Amino acid sequence: MSLPKPELDDLTFEQLVSEARGLIPRYAPQWTDHNITDPGITLIELLAWLTETYSYRLNLITETHLRKYLHLLGTIPESINPATMEATFKSGNEVELNAG
Repeated sequence: MSLPKPELDDLTFEQLVSEARGLIPRYAPQWTDHNITDPGITLIELLAWLTETYSYRLNLITETHLRKYLHLLGTIPESINPATMEATFKSGNEVELNAG
């Protein structure tokens, strides 16, 4: 059983925009137009979208990362091998099966 993968940053676009809008009165009290038509709100939404995109990429573990983590642990993954098995079939008649 594998360990659960931690989310490094799980804030959504809506949470980021809401948090940024909540900080406007504190850091820019002269900014009073908080409507979607305001260019500043557009910039906040753009930056929130970029942050959410970066967070998504941050939480991805690629095959390269996985191999590097395993190397750090001193583990070398085995190469891919096809599954093999032996099977015996019994029939009243003689049947010839070709390999493959």
